[in-house]
Amino acid sequence: MKNVVFVAHWSLAFIEEQFYAFYKQLKDTNVNLNVVYFCQWNNGAAVRYLVEQLFETKENLKPLYTNFPPFTELEQNHSLISCIKENTVFVMQFNPVHLKFFLRATGNRFPINYIWWQIEQPSNNEFFNDILYLRTIANARFVIDFLPTENGLQRAFSRDKELLLYDDVEQDRIKNIANHQSLRLVQDNPRFSRLTQPHYAHNQVLLLGTCDVLRRRFFRKICNEKGINVLHPHSYNYLFAKKRQDFIQGFVNSCHDDGKLAIAVNVHQYENSELEKAKLYLLLANNCDIVISEHSISKEDDLAEAQICNNRLFFVNNLQEMITKILQVFEQEYEKKDYEPLKDNEKMAKNSKILAEKIILLITKKSKHEQQF
Repeated sequence: MKNVVFVAHWSLAFIEEQFYAFYKQLKDTNVNLNVVYFCQWNNGAAVRYLVEQLFETKENLKPLYTNFPPFTELEQNHSLISCIKENTVFVMQFNPVHLKFFLRATGNRFPINYIWWQIEQPSNNEFFNDILYLRTIANARFVIDFLPTENGLQRAFSRDKELLLYDDVEQDRIKNIANHQSLRLVQDNPRFSRLTQPHYAHNQVLLLGTCDVLRRRFFRKICNEKGINVLHPHSYNYLFAKKRQDFIQGFVNSCHDDGKLAIAVNVHQYENSELEKAKLYLLLANNCDIVISEHSISKEDDLAEAQICNNRLFFVNNLQEMITKILQVFEQEYEKKDYEPLKDNEKMAKNSKILAEKIILLITKKSKHEQQF
């Protein structure tokens, strides 16, 4: 049996839902593949097997398992037990900061046979000046990227609601990796432990995700002047997986109970930003009625995206225009309606199939060890 293991340390972005969506697609592609979404960070036996048996040693350092959560179970029967180096390929998803945390936790151990899931925007110069990050990408068997690149395979963002929302089957395992991320944040910075309950209010919009502090403050200031309440989890209150899903849907229900449409806004992190499709699709999948976003560097692509999203996605040129649009939507009364679920087009399906076939080809090639017998 050939194995594909998805491993993520998770970021504060919205990319993990896309990672999960690709896992589900690959899992359904070929019955001869054992596809594992490794979310068992609280299973001591699984973590040790992953680090000590399946990863290659870069330096002779002892793994710092303290960077993983306290193990609550030591089950020997875990999803990795049948994996060996010769028949396993990893799909790895990290940003530079989390890559360093991961290497520190594993004693500088990392898979030798891996595919890199490239999640960062090219405009983030800080990340792409990181030598370790670039070297790790370069050593991958191939790179899956969200933008056309010379050496990477492009994977478009999925907009399929059924793929983006976590299902009951994976709940416990998804929860484990989310708890791991939350604990790591607390370890690195105690302010992340100050969790607060969301406060829903009249005439409220949802601002979810990271954006430049000065731009966020300016946006909230002019919102307050216009009587618009902004619901935004502060940096110590980031949510992951099912908790974030429930948070968004709780906001939607609060707006509807107030007789208002549920409006989410997208304020870019960078000046020359690509369109943050992962965030937009997740907000729409969780039943936000309308998402209002700043334009990206490609207005033409933005407008094409708005049409695809059934007129639930709107673009503005600046934050002042965003305020005007919010006030216009506030004037509309909420009427219950069932939105037609967004689906991936044929191009996206073909793109996923090509990537799946390339992964299957990579791990079905006989290794040198196998050829000796």
